[in-house]
Amino acid sequence: MPTTRRLKSRRRPYRGEHHYYDLLWGPCDDCPGPTPTVETLRDVWEHGGREYVMRWAETWRPGFRPWAWWEFDFPDEYKRAAERKGIASPDRFPMEILEAFGFAREGERAAYDRAQAERAEFDRRAERNDARARA
Repeated sequence: MPTTRRLKSRRRPYRGEHHYYDLLWGPCDDCPGPTPTVETLRDVWEHGGREYVMRWAETWRPGFRPWAWWEFDFPDEYKRAAERKGIASPDRFPMEILEAFGFAREGERAAYDRAQAERAEFDRRAERNDARARA
């Protein structure tokens, strides 16, 4: 009688979906559940989290790099140079930092500018609609 052989299921290399938010925005002390350590997040980032999170960032947020990229991949000497240039905050000047040190991808500046213009237009429309609703 022949035996039925089952193939072992392949696991995805990145198994840190529950750390997705932390890789994007940094460890969250106010979130429910235990806060991961920086060492845990570094391990998740280096073992597949980088590809998973960066794919999202490249697709949906031009000019954006997640917290983990700034923390683990952005070289320290560039961090110090950015501080000297006065563009030290990735929250405020992400595209300028990326361009200044050659980390911007091709076409990223144009996509970033389009996204910023779309956000500004959305804000203007929302403000106009709020004014109409109040009137």
